[in-house]
Amino acid sequence: MITEIKRKVFRSYPMEALRQRMKSLKKGETLHVRGVSGSFMAFVIARLFEEQKVQVLLVVADDDRAEELRDDCAVLLGGENVFLFAHGQTHDAKLLDMSAPIARVETLKALSVQEPVVVVASGSGLASKAPTRAQFAERLLAVEANKEYPFENFLKQLATLGFEKKEFVEEYGDVAVRGGIVDVFPFVGENPLRIEFWGDTVESIREFDVLSQRSIRQLQMATVAGGLSDNPASPLFEYLHDEAVVIFDEPVMIQKEIEELQSEGIENIFDWKYLQKYADGLRCIIHSSLSPSVAQGIDFGSTTQAALSGSVKLLREHISVLRTKRYEPVLMCDTEEEAARLKDLFESPSPEEFQAPPLLSLAFHSGFTFPAANIAVITEHEFFGRKKRRGSSRRPKFRGFSQKEISQLKRGDFVVHVDYGIGKFQGLQKIKVRGTEQEVMKVLYLENDVLYVNLNFINRVQKYSSKEGHVPALTKLGGPDWERLKSRARRKIKDIARDLVKLYARRKHEKGTAFSTDTAWQKEMEASFIYEDTPDQARATLDVKKDMEHTAPMDRLVCGDVGFGKTEIAVRAAFKAVMDGKQVAVLVPTTILAQQHFNTFVDRLGRYSVRVECLSRFKTKKEQRGIIEGLNDGRVDIVIGTHRLLSQDVHFKDLGLLVVDEEHRFGVTSKEKLKAIRASVDTLTLTATPIPRTLQFSLMGARDLSLINTPPRNRLPIITEIARFDFKLIREAILKEIHRGGQLYFIHDRIQNIEEMQALLEEHVPEARFHIAHGQMKGHELEKTMMSFLEKKFDVMICTK
Repeated sequence: MITEIKRKVFRSYPMEALRQRMKSLKKGETLHVRGVSGSFMAFVIARLFEEQKVQVLLVVADDDRAEELRDDCAVLLGGENVFLFAHGQTHDAKLLDMSAPIARVETLKALSVQEPVVVVASGSGLASKAPTRAQFAERLLAVEANKEYPFENFLKQLATLGFEKKEFVEEYGDVAVRGGIVDVFPFVGENPLRIEFWGDTVESIREFDVLSQRSIRQLQMATVAGGLSDNPASPLFEYLHDEAVVIFDEPVMIQKEIEELQSEGIENIFDWKYLQKYADGLRCIIHSSLSPSVAQGIDFGSTTQAALSGSVKLLREHISVLRTKRYEPVLMCDTEEEAARLKDLFESPSPEEFQAPPLLSLAFHSGFTFPAANIAVITEHEFFGRKKRRGSSRRPKFRGFSQKEISQLKRGDFVVHVDYGIGKFQGLQKIKVRGTEQEVMKVLYLENDVLYVNLNFINRVQKYSSKEGHVPALTKLGGPDWERLKSRARRKIKDIARDLVKLYARRKHEKGTAFSTDTAWQKEMEASFIYEDTPDQARATLDVKKDMEHTAPMDRLVCGDVGFGKTEIAVRAAFKAVMDGKQVAVLVPTTILAQQHFNTFVDRLGRYSVRVECLSRFKTKKEQRGIIEGLNDGRVDIVIGTHRLLSQDVHFKDLGLLVVDEEHRFGVTSKEKLKAIRASVDTLTLTATPIPRTLQFSLMGARDLSLINTPPRNRLPIITEIARFDFKLIREAILKEIHRGGQLYFIHDRIQNIEEMQALLEEHVPEARFHIAHGQMKGHELEKTMMSFLEKKFDVMICTK
């Protein structure tokens, strides 16, 4: 289908005009175009690339637009032909953008080969200095099997190229040496390389998987690409050959972006006028929506996707109107699951006959209408107000207990072996067992007894954890104490489990509310979620719905890290309850969290006439009375509140669902009241850090458990870098975060001079708004400050730990 759309667009009159004009366009000449909306730019790029067979450089204003168009072009041309050139690392602030240097190396390598490629660059990427061609060539190290490379010199070359020696290769720029084996993770490529030497001769080169350590394929030769050089001096234009085509998308915005970078004091940035001189010697296309006409250029006439506010009814009507105008509507979905969900919405009862348009599980970032080919592309994520996922991250992902974690253990740390008990970690060392050298973990027990644990069985050892400051007693190796301790723990668990089984068996016999199956509104609301469900999140949602549709009261624990989608599961469960005429109570430990949840629920459910209220001490007495009366007579559908919800004056007309967020933060008295409510009401508990008892109950099956282990797509790991205190670096970090619309915490170590630090920061970064928060502030004052930060009334929170 995408091939057919591409064929129709390419055969249109504006595309044919573009082909003819490019035949006569000479170096130093410029073609002006307009009417290139949304992702239609990707079709223009694809036409140029396939027709001209040259390098194509597309320059857009900001990084987000660059990433989106990189993805769109990859849909039409394949990912192997499309590259991104983002702004590189500046100062010592690796924390500002870890992926940009890798993408830059990939792009420069692709351009150096002189083959036709498409490069999408932001204004900041174009303006940032790159290494010269000669410098970059020196950063490439070619290796071929069965050839000699002096081993020590080879390792020195890797160090020169910016590779850091590690115990184990885990990410780009790592190198590990074990005997004659060199594992190296080049800055270009999906997987690391394992190069085996015999003396100074390379015996084999293999690409291997970083997680399983298994070989993927054998290579005869490979190029190890190092990091970028420290003294960049060349513009990206110097990597383009003479026949290259440069497209400037909204040059006024590009110029503004570059000038802002210069005003912020960012180093290694070229001036806009300097860059224009290079562009003047190439074939250029300028797209600008500001031009009233393009008398000598081309008007493609495409327009953006119509705003339909997530209404399936409006979407049906819009598609019908398009068909009367002889347009061919195509609906693009991010995944097959989203396509199936939208198909269900189309098939739900409607007053008139409706033929659904073709649904493709392949999506652009922005829809468009192209009159010249009578094609209208509608993206489901724009229709629902969602965010389309970006291209896959090249950063390797890790799960479970890694060897890196072992290497981070310090001598003297307490560890627990499941068979031998508590000991002290004494480091890793190599010992000979029956003539074979093995790497083992050394663990010291009581009376200086020693246990050596082969790394193949390291899964039986874990770091000891307890309350801060507690020093455990070491176990006697081979003695009965450890087994007795485990036996006592088992008996205690059995006693607790027996009582709980009785409790939960009684709950199973209680008759609760059996909620109806999903309505069309339920499906529409869930489809409007602006992010893509992770597999675990989708599974947990299904588990919750099945529990709610059963007659026995639900008692499910949903456990997942912050930002993994637990609140969305609660929103869907709450909406399901409201659809059956039931009320919902969401209990949270703090007023700040209550306000955050309130904002989320209103944002997700506001369009469906669901009345959501927040009951906390931020409300006046009069407002609280009004909310309580609404709960009593059924006018309030969902209430979100703190301990105030458990007060004796709060009564519900027909409570059907109780959602408890972070139950471990409630006291004993609150939990006793919760038990009374839970007797016949469906209960959903959300937590990122379950207390051991709650988690153990769930693991034993006494409570139903759903785990959300998979992080959302494009969620990057937290990166920590240590750098010298430098106001220039701090200014850069703050301005970059503000520039993208974010906020920051600035952690200061002393309350005594925290105001002085605020004054210094205001002096160096006058563009930002600062506020102070620390533990010696009064409770209501601290909460008020946090609320102001939540409402984005200031940019940087200066606070203590």
